[in-house]
Amino acid sequence: MLDFVQLRHNNRPDDPFGQNLSIGLGINLPFKGTSSYKLAVLKIEKSAAVAELELERVARNLDLDDARAGITAQDAQRRIALEQMENSQARFTLQQAAMGQTADPEVLLRAKELLLKRESRLLEIERELYDQYLYLLDRSGALSATPSVNYLSAARNAF
Repeated sequence: MLDFVQLRHNNRPDDPFGQNLSIGLGINLPFKGTSSYKLAVLKIEKSAAVAELELERVARNLDLDDARAGITAQDAQRRIALEQMENSQARFTLQQAAMGQTADPEVLLRAKELLLKRESRLLEIERELYDQYLYLLDRSGALSATPSVNYLSAARNAF
């Protein structure tokens, strides 16, 4: 960094005000070297930030795809549970008892219990489906996005 130092003194003993003192200092400022280094560091940081952003975007898209697949699977599970409940022997037994055919009360209670268990399982599947759907809306940003229509506006037409 320091290129040279120069000190010069002209001594005139007969003239005290005419003495000359000169100090020179040479500094080499590395403009191009450090700026190119700093630019390279900034480019590396920028590319790292872009790569991190892309990684987050890919991870979010994978998370959304997993949530969509989970919703599809749970919907299929709900349809199967609903079909099983509608075609179950317990429902048939209760329908026959409602039409007037006599049946053992213990059999009717057991059939009602099985039917209630199936309904409970169906409600549990639907709750999980709604939770998964809310998770998907939250992760996609649709849950917190501004609505396209202001439903609270006074200028909005009534239905």
